[in-house]
Amino acid sequence: MAYAEDDYFGISRFFSLILCLLFGPILGIVQRIKDGHIFCALFRLLTGWNVIWVLDFICLLFTGRIFKLF
Repeated sequence: MAYAEDDYFGISRFFSLILCLLFGPILGIVQRIKDGHIFCALFRLLTGWNVIWVLDFICLLFTGRIFKLF
């Protein structure tokens, strides 16, 4: 299984916040696949990707980590 990063692709928190605002729904799915969590990527794609996108942004803003199901 791949190493799970805290933010989008291991870049700084500031740039991750910008990417989350602009491309959050797409990058979230790509990041889950990159981390090796195919089920989470499919779950995000099929159900409520926009709700999880908001959770990603809030978690990234306050904790510095994106929201992870596992």
